[in-house]
Amino acid sequence: MTATARAPYSLTREPKDESTMSSTASIPSDDVLARLRSVSPSTLGHLRDHGLIAGLDPLFRPIRFAGVARTVVGGEYDSPGLNRVIDEGDERTVIVISRPAGTRRTTYGGVVGTRARARGIAGLVIDGPVTDSEQLVELGTPIYHRGVTPLVGRSTDGLEIVDVPVVVGGVVVNPGDVLFGDNDGVAVLSPYEVEPVLEVLEDMERREVGLRASLLAQGADR
Repeated sequence: MTATARAPYSLTREPKDESTMSSTASIPSDDVLARLRSVSPSTLGHLRDHGLIAGLDPLFRPIRFAGVARTVVGGEYDSPGLNRVIDEGDERTVIVISRPAGTRRTTYGGVVGTRARARGIAGLVIDGPVTDSEQLVELGTPIYHRGVTPLVGRSTDGLEIVDVPVVVGGVVVNPGDVLFGDNDGVAVLSPYEVEPVLEVLEDMERREVGLRASLLAQGADR
């Protein structure tokens, strides 16, 4: 990557407290989400570490998505509230599911995946394993996950916990945060910073295209 452009604020410091910020800039437009799908989390990784989810893998490649977070707290055997969040979601929704540390069971497979596909869910980030992986690949909804397993959950009467802050891959994700992902990883942005960060990332990637072309041209001249 090339050297970074100077941002209108520090991209390297931890996010601020948003409790006193206006919510008017908290809803990204469809155009902004489309632009986020064209940039890479690894470009943000040249600027900072925070907000970059670690330890999860894409279910398939190529993969790109962007959307607004809805969060679900899952248990060992069930993820109460997941179906409701799916049914309320759409093509702008990224569902983020936290699971107990070290869990070997999944609560996400082919049937739930079909439900998500039918709603047009933009993507899922699951801090745990999935099952029915072949079906999920065929469905094509972008998924980041922590492995594949035949151990599945069972319905319980557990408490429904949705739209609360969760920790996934070492990153706090709040409902309403904006996530974008590609083959290399997933990044989380606070709503207030989406547009200024996006402008910096686009500029970096434009300049990188020119740099790569220049390097190839120099090699061809040898």
